Amino acid sequence: MAGYAAELGVAGIDLEDSSRGALVEAALHAAEVAAVKEECPDLFVDARVDTCWLGQRATVRETVTRALGYVEAGADGVFVPGDLGLEDLATICAEVPAPVHALASTRHPVPALAEVGVRRVSTGPLLCRAALQQCLQTAIAVSDGEVAPAVVSCAEVDGLSAD
Repeated sequence: MAGYAAELGVAGIDLEDSSRGALVEAALHAAEVAAVKEECPDLFVDARVDTCWLGQRATVRETVTRALGYVEAGADGVFVPGDLGLEDLATICAEVPAPVHALASTRHPVPALAEVGVRRVSTGPLLCRAALQQCLQTAIAVSDGEVAPAVVSCAEVDGLSAD
């Protein structure tokens, strides 16, 4: 799959270290990272460390240990999603010798994330959830007989994708 992505010109991929809601063995995920990098050395591999994403709260040490193993296996960066404090993110960024990526959150503005060393901020499913919330609010307003809120016009949408 990674080889196909690279052939299409994809610049990078995320490889998650969880499956079906549970962490996979770190050594197994490191082997996957190494195999992808061997097959596609120019592909940016972002190893996702799900220790704080699955409803469990792993220690920062466990998160760093997993991230270091993935970087050693060839990962170009690590993505640590979850509701982490700035202090925890600063520790991870200081100890992991690769770019660390985190999720956007209402707790930490992007400048604060950058200040502790985070190099990429992902919106993850935030944009989709925000759009869904607007869809629901609009549907409820229309159902209640209210005027739908002002929204971007079809022409404006078409203009967004114009060359």
